[in-house]
Amino acid sequence: MKATASLTTLQDILASGMLTEHIQKIGEALLHRLSSPVRLVLMGPDSDNKQRVHEMLTAHAIPETIISELALGSQVDFGQADICLWCTSEFGSTEYQVWQDAPDLLKDHSFLVLLATPETAASVFSEDQLDALGDIAAEEFHSLFPITLEPQPTYPSAALDALVVEIAKLVKSGRVADHDSAEFFVRTHRGVLAGSSTAGNHAPDTGPQPSPPTAEVLPEAVEPTCDEAPVELYRKAFDHICKCASQLSSPACTDASDDFSDILSICHQTCETVADMLSESASDAPDFLLLKEDVLRSADKLLLMSLESGVAPAISAVTTLLQTRREMATRMAL
Repeated sequence: MKATASLTTLQDILASGMLTEHIQKIGEALLHRLSSPVRLVLMGPDSDNKQRVHEMLTAHAIPETIISELALGSQVDFGQADICLWCTSEFGSTEYQVWQDAPDLLKDHSFLVLLATPETAASVFSEDQLDALGDIAAEEFHSLFPITLEPQPTYPSAALDALVVEIAKLVKSGRVADHDSAEFFVRTHRGVLAGSSTAGNHAPDTGPQPSPPTAEVLPEAVEPTCDEAPVELYRKAFDHICKCASQLSSPACTDASDDFSDILSICHQTCETVADMLSESASDAPDFLLLKEDVLRSADKLLLMSLESGVAPAISAVTTLLQTRREMATRMAL
């Protein structure tokens, strides 16, 4: 009920005609995501087995998704997918090169699906290949799923069931994030509805009437301030993280010390500086504000880690810093 109310209010805000062009586009994109099914696209060279996976996924009826297939060619339109299943039996160098054009955000929401029949399973699922593709999947995909396709189309598959569960989790988390963004957008721009209502409420024409003192300035009073999309700010933050991350390989950070204080300090100071950079912007774009909140939380988290010692906090700190860098790279590419 709450999500429906937010969606209705979002539609009213967008229909008010009181938003700047930039804010209007952000809201329309958000409304489109909320109103559209999640596009689950099967890609890769294995067309026959890809069709079978398509049929099996359709039978599972994953909520809020629409499933389609995309042929592998020299140019792949990754913009057609919200979640991708790359279906293959090897993921060779040609496929790898094609996949490099996929945006990082899609990679984080994609699965490398290694397909085999009972006859080919021994070679396709060899230990060497699984180890190699496991390393690739860790960098390029959400995760790796080896699946044996039995002769019977409806044959129960524990591996496929596990894949369906992970897909459903991604769909749900994406929907939650979109609804959170919608609620934030509504809270930020709800004031324009008062301006729109006032502007459209005309009294009967009884002759010249004095204008209300605030009538002329009301739209301006509720108009949010907004920067253009701060791509250069993302780039500046990304470059700063890269520069500071290079210090992690310095002798001071790679000696046999057990306290890892230098690593923790670098990660904390870097994230804190990035948080300060983002705070300098006056942008009120919902996605930007959510990112800024995430970075501020990361800086607080790293501050607590910097008070600890040991390998576990250091690994967690580096992971947090690299996640922040990847987020900046993703925003730069949008």
